[in-house]
Amino acid sequence: MEPTNSSTVASQRRRKRMRTQSRLTPWKDGYELDTVGRALLLAMRLLRDATMSCLTEHEQADLQHALHRVNMWKARSDQGRIPHSMETTYCLAQVAWHDVNGSCCSSMELRMAYATAIMRGVNGLADVLQQNRAYAASVASLCEQIGLPGWLVDIRHEAAHNDLPTLPVLRLATSTFIGYLEERYWIPMANSRHEMRQAAVDLLVKYKETCKKKTTTDATAKQEDEARLIDSSTDEESESNETNDDSFEQSLGTNRNRFAVLSDTAEPPKSKKQRNMEEAKAKQKVAAAATKEAVHSALHFVRVFVRDVPIDVGYHVALSFLVWGGIGEAPSGRGVLIPGSPASFPASDEGVERIRLRYKPLILVLCRSWPGFAHALLVHLVDHVLSIEATVGDNVDEGSKRKLFFLTSWIRFLLSRELHVRNDKAIGLFKKEDLSEKRPAKWTKAELEFMKSPAPYSTLSQARFPLNSLCDRCVGTGVIGVENGSHDLSVFLSDILGEYSVANHGVPDREASESIAAETETLTAISLHGMDQVLQNISDGVTDTSIDFASAVGEPSASDPSNALKGGWTQCQTWDACPIGSLPGRL
Repeated sequence: MEPTNSSTVASQRRRKRMRTQSRLTPWKDGYELDTVGRALLLAMRLLRDATMSCLTEHEQADLQHALHRVNMWKARSDQGRIPHSMETTYCLAQVAWHDVNGSCCSSMELRMAYATAIMRGVNGLADVLQQNRAYAASVASLCEQIGLPGWLVDIRHEAAHNDLPTLPVLRLATSTFIGYLEERYWIPMANSRHEMRQAAVDLLVKYKETCKKKTTTDATAKQEDEARLIDSSTDEESESNETNDDSFEQSLGTNRNRFAVLSDTAEPPKSKKQRNMEEAKAKQKVAAAATKEAVHSALHFVRVFVRDVPIDVGYHVALSFLVWGGIGEAPSGRGVLIPGSPASFPASDEGVERIRLRYKPLILVLCRSWPGFAHALLVHLVDHVLSIEATVGDNVDEGSKRKLFFLTSWIRFLLSRELHVRNDKAIGLFKKEDLSEKRPAKWTKAELEFMKSPAPYSTLSQARFPLNSLCDRCVGTGVIGVENGSHDLSVFLSDILGEYSVANHGVPDREASESIAAETETLTAISLHGMDQVLQNISDGVTDTSIDFASAVGEPSASDPSNALKGGWTQCQTWDACPIGSLPGRL
């Protein structure tokens, strides 16, 4: 029986955890959900003031955008199902928007719309409680359990079985119902996400502080077994108790060893040299234990971060912590990947190596545990480079140059052989030696430069990195004289792409197409008979495609009903790109 690969087992365990602990949602992440929720709750102010002037133009646009966004979520979800509280808020806010905006035709339509939304909202809340009961209960008693005002249940009853309530009453009921959903659904959900976000930030801060407290030097850190850091499982594994070979000797003199009196426990005297050697070994063991404990404790926080933090919250927190800053004591605009101390981390290869030793384990675990994180990190790093250049323009100060230097170094690392050699060992072959089986600390200078070089396009293309789109964004946006800017990145990405480079996402330049169309004076008109002749020649395998269109041209005869098409066919001179992007370029 062949031994099972530990990395394969760990990968299968991660995929299983992703399937069981993750679910597909129609919204992109929790932050989009919170934004839409805050906008929908603006409907309470519309109902309170009964005028559009109570909202600013920006708030009106947010509310209208939120209504369209929820409608899109319903189209994305299975059978149009979204959480009931969210759908109720959406329906009530939509009716309030049409009421204040004057979109409805009559008061009866408004009363029916309000009453229907309230009935569906109350019935949905009661149905959830009714399903968990062995015996049926009234809607009023069920809604009382969840704190819904009783008079809202009465309005639901009146609207369903008696006369429709008046419009002012329905407006007040709608405003109260939205306030109830805000208190019981939207606010608790936002608070829970905020707590998870804060817990995620605390874990990353602890990782940073633990890395700072490490007692290792750079030379010792380079000797860490990187394979153990990368391929270690993100799950907390219980450590088995090890059996010591000298357990019998340790039990001498106890009630477990009845023959203790027969054992010779006296140790022979040791020389001074032996004592000094033992003391040196003990100090080395203590230092190694401290180093191992520091590394393991730092990775422990990463494992807990990956295991306990939801992916949408973890993505946002990790990218903000690493790239953009503003959380975890990092200043806004400078994440931890851009060190702030020029003395400890100079803008040189030495500084890059030091900062990489600190945060490389974190990035490797996140890239391995969360699908697509490497792509997101790469895109955000490029975004940060472009944002810095857009802010400073031609006046690039020393601080901006330092940021660009470290950002570019991390971009090169994400596309290097060193990162991708775990997935494709073929790219780690250097002079017939597999460098993936060799510790980075033992790489020679030539081997180190080879592993720092970009991975082949085939490997990066298989990993689905958006190289063409990033290259297009960097072309023509930066200043040529700025070192490590977007211009240098465009050259770097173009060298990786090589012959696979597709400019402008594969979409033809519109200005060039318009210039070609302007140079074309007239379009040749072709009759249906002429077009049939052209198609027949193609089907017959005629290699000569130069067709005498002049002989095929013919004005349609009014007497012939088969030639009723006015203008005939025209020869295509240009081909416009699809506006919705159905013809994308290659990666």
